[in-house]
Amino acid sequence: MEHCMRFASSVMTSLVYGIRGPAHDSYTVTGIEKIMTVGGDLNATVPPLDEFPLLMYVSPRLRMAMEKTNFRDCQLRASLYKDLADKAQIRVDSGLNPEAFAKRVYTAKNELQLTDRRVHMILAVAHEGGSDIVANAIMACLMALVNYPRVLQKAREEVDSVCDEDTVPRWSDWDRLPYVRMVVKETLRWRPPFPWGVLHALDEDDTWNGYTIPKGSSVLMNIWNINMNPDRYPNPDEFWPERFESFPLSSSEYINSSDSLLRDHYTFGAGRRSCPGLVIADIDLFLSISKILWAFDLSTPDGQPLDTSPETAFTGPNLRRPLPFKMTFRVRNEARARTIEAEMRIAEENVFSRFGS
Repeated sequence: MEHCMRFASSVMTSLVYGIRGPAHDSYTVTGIEKIMTVGGDLNATVPPLDEFPLLMYVSPRLRMAMEKTNFRDCQLRASLYKDLADKAQIRVDSGLNPEAFAKRVYTAKNELQLTDRRVHMILAVAHEGGSDIVANAIMACLMALVNYPRVLQKAREEVDSVCDEDTVPRWSDWDRLPYVRMVVKETLRWRPPFPWGVLHALDEDDTWNGYTIPKGSSVLMNIWNINMNPDRYPNPDEFWPERFESFPLSSSEYINSSDSLLRDHYTFGAGRRSCPGLVIADIDLFLSISKILWAFDLSTPDGQPLDTSPETAFTGPNLRRPLPFKMTFRVRNEARARTIEAEMRIAEENVFSRFGS
């Protein structure tokens, strides 16, 4: 689980700030992990007391507990994001990592009249969106693969047909690994890491099933219920990637369809507040899963299936995280081990050295 979180978090801090998280105990990784855990406990993407004023009138004890959690969340965010933004600005001023998102934000800061805090939070939104959520999806996929050996074998055979023992899967293999892409889509449908999504607000009065919903109302999109609709996804509890054979494109190419039946799934949301980082999520999931399939034999220590129930194997009120589980990863053979070591040396020399820590 730690490896998944380190990978997803480090990708985002590299893209946003030009700073890597080389180990799970790096402050960039543990910091975002704490923030997402505490923030997830707020049961919404904004402080509940702000979004649902009715909660102000409930039990004073509950109100105090919510305010305390919110205060702790704000402290964690302010500390981590200020530190990362300050380090990113130093790198930007030194001409380092010109491709980082921070470079674009700091370049536009004066023109857009952004305060320091606003800059911190703009960068933080990008950082958060691609860290814990992607890590949770990778873990859910691993759980599915060991529980559905037919899927694991089919996906591995596809990877092996494209990449030999000396060649690891790369992004350029996207078109040649359609079944791996289906596995990614099915993971996001089967165990969406953010099953409620984010709040939307109506910009005009609306009606639905005889109910009048006034302008300004907050609306939550029930992603879980849509993804588990048996009329659209037969046997929705089963992990069956083949259901996406008729959706060969990336999720980003379906998300803006006005016809709901032309969407592959709704895990990335819909409308103006759909996930802005879905392209990065697709890339992260495709690369991580294809490389794991190429490199490792996967199993459970006792040979028994994992608990994958959404009620008992996951935690969190909205941001759903797998509870700790045990898996065994064994490198498939010595030739692949040598290739992994060679790839690591190349990455350390040509990629990792470009980023701060």
